[in-house]
Amino acid sequence: HILRGSVQKSEDNLRITAQLIDATTGYPVWGERYDRKLKDLFALQDEITLKIINALAVKLTEGEQASIRQTTENFEAWGYCVKGIGLFEHFSRKDNSQAREYLEKAVRIDPEYAFAWTMLAWVHVIDAWFGFSESSSESIRKAKELAEKAAALGEAQSELYSLWSTIDLNQGQYEKAIDAGRKAVAIGPNNALSHVLLAYVMLFAGKFDEAVLFAERAIRLTPYCPDWYLSILGQSYRQAGRFKEALAAFKKALDRSQENKSNPMASLLGLIDVSMELGREEQARSYAAEVMRISPDFSFKYFHQVYPYKDPAYLERIIVNLRKAGLK
Repeated sequence: HILRGSVQKSEDNLRITAQLIDATTGYPVWGERYDRKLKDLFALQDEITLKIINALAVKLTEGEQASIRQTTENFEAWGYCVKGIGLFEHFSRKDNSQAREYLEKAVRIDPEYAFAWTMLAWVHVIDAWFGFSESSSESIRKAKELAEKAAALGEAQSELYSLWSTIDLNQGQYEKAIDAGRKAVAIGPNNALSHVLLAYVMLFAGKFDEAVLFAERAIRLTPYCPDWYLSILGQSYRQAGRFKEALAAFKKALDRSQENKSNPMASLLGLIDVSMELGREEQARSYAAEVMRISPDFSFKYFHQVYPYKDPAYLERIIVNLRKAGLK
């Protein structure tokens, strides 16, 4: 199904049109027009969500019902949260710092906004992963503190379980990470983020076929996904021995990163590695030259942090390929 529509605003008045189309036939399943005041935005979002669900005759789990409810009634807090989420997925020091500022504003405005606390915790995880902070351990400690704050607000969030799953993974607690990731998917069976993060956990735990499965599901749930979804899919294909599919995924990830102006490093490194595996050394070297162009101080310093394989042999094979292509 495809949902299409429009939003028009005049002073504090909103006109929203929405139509649900059956993509297999092209015929509308449901359509509606809403004239509301801006202050009613969140109630309107819930109303439209539930009408679409009813139109599709989808039976929700308890967790999905909970996730439909808004966790803030403050439009300004919601706006800062949305801005923060849009930036932190770029995985750059500057954008992550700005995302943290926006999310901190969101929780200052509404301290009961559980989802914003969860996303603020994610920003600190990104700091730890990519070495953006002076102390990775301190960033993880802060992320845990914020996750506990979100949990204390009593919200059933799949994103929160995914957060705990990722923290557990980066502390080498693989089975615990898998358990938390599965809970996230159970709560949000249509949550693409929870699926791709469970794929991430499965990948580094050495469960490559399951990693492919969850990454493919994530992309099916959100076809125009962020580039890092495609990078995780590429890594999963690579470790499952499906090199040509990995190459295609990494190429698509690189194109997507350029469109979204996000960090292309994971895509480029994946392309170098897989090109070497396929015997395309010249192509691998051209990608390596691009890595050095955008990151002249490139090093392998943070590889074990960003690629926390349970069996380090899988990472060492990648590093060997990167070195052969000219990276040091």
